[in-house]
Amino acid sequence: MHVQETKSTRGEETRNKLMEVGLQLYATMGYNAVTTRRIAEAAGVNHSAIGFHFRGKGGLYQAVLDNVIQTICKTYNAFRSHIEAHLDPCIEDRSGLRGLVNDAVQNFVRVSIETHRSRWMGVLLQREIVDPSGAFEKIYTEVAEPFLNTTQRLVQLACPQDSESTARIKACCILSQLTGLVRDKEMLNRRLNADAFSPDNALVVSEVVVKGVCGILEI
Repeated sequence: MHVQETKSTRGEETRNKLMEVGLQLYATMGYNAVTTRRIAEAAGVNHSAIGFHFRGKGGLYQAVLDNVIQTICKTYNAFRSHIEAHLDPCIEDRSGLRGLVNDAVQNFVRVSIETHRSRWMGVLLQREIVDPSGAFEKIYTEVAEPFLNTTQRLVQLACPQDSESTARIKACCILSQLTGLVRDKEMLNRRLNADAFSPDNALVVSEVVVKGVCGILEI
């Protein structure tokens, strides 16, 4: 039993190491430029381990991507769930709508800071956006589209005069407002000579983003 548990633990450690190294290499080099041998060497494991655990490079990339999506969705869903739960009572209340945006943005920033996220996740997502692979569809449908659908409802409630295409554009602009400072938090921390966001700095970030989002929504 002990021997079996040890093998299982080692197998899990190997799998996690391959995921970690795979994320970094896929993010920095791109899927097509990375070889399984390069990944195995960087992870310090036998080349055959990739086939054993993931059935090849494509399977490893899919596993890495699934983990990225799951992590990112924790942050996106914090915003979506808050908006969806409180949007209807704000139909005739623009003051309430602004309060809803304020609370949702603060929740988004808080969860973003609290959620452990490798910096390579953002790099990988950016690579997929700039130079999409076959995996882009999964990222769009599971991460971006649900968020944009909820945000578009928010736009249409706040700006009923907008056309469908304008509402979609504004929803994308709100996504950029929300993710920009969170995505670049390492740069912000460097600028502030800090290792991490303090509660006071997180509040300032929230306030700045709220003003931007409310400007887009004209509330």
